[in-house]
Amino acid sequence: ANAQADIDAIDRELAGQGALTDPVVTPPKASVLPPIAGPLTPNAWNNPWTPSDWDEPKMNGYRWSPNNVFLDGTDLKVRLTEKNSAQIQQIGAARSAKGRWEVDVTLAPPTPGMIQAPLWTYNNETRDELDFEWVGDGGLQLNVYAKGVSVWSKTITNVKDGRHHIAVEYEASKSVIFIMDGVELDRVTPAQTKGGAFPTSPMKAYIEVWPSLSEGWAGKWQGAGSGLTMTVHGFKQS
Repeated sequence: ANAQADIDAIDRELAGQGALTDPVVTPPKASVLPPIAGPLTPNAWNNPWTPSDWDEPKMNGYRWSPNNVFLDGTDLKVRLTEKNSAQIQQIGAARSAKGRWEVDVTLAPPTPGMIQAPLWTYNNETRDELDFEWVGDGGLQLNVYAKGVSVWSKTITNVKDGRHHIAVEYEASKSVIFIMDGVELDRVTPAQTKGGAFPTSPMKAYIEVWPSLSEGWAGKWQGAGSGLTMTVHGFKQS
């Protein structure tokens, strides 16, 4: 009886201190950007977005798997698991030579060897390309490619992890503007690129995660373990 009385007294004391009160949970902030539109069906090239479903030499066995890209409510989950990476790409008709692409993303924890590209644009015929890439745990890299050749790049090592609103504004042959959380990170024109080379073609957007085996670039890849997930809350092209 005395033991039960002691327990009751401790319970009353804890309750008085608020120790048994449920914690306050802050709901996630709603995205100002529209969600990614489904369905996400491989090889359905008439849909707004299509998951990639093939191997590439750079992946070293971590193929693009449509199972690693899925909608969770209004969020898009992009996962890297053992031997499987993830990528979705816009329909070809979305290509633009002058436009703005925006993504609201929560990054996976920075991991050596892991490449998180929540927004990059590309033309597979000309190999013109613009990149927002988080490289391993080394920070953010911005890149401009013209005809498959890197003509400008910038690394930002002090960028915080977590959730970001990123955007790229592009006008073929004239300018590229990289923006994050409302701040212009850089403005690139032919005057800043190698030999004045610059993208000239319309491009569309891609979203992906994958492991690089280039240790000197991204750090040493140790495997995906139980999985690494990047979350896209919204996307807009204008």
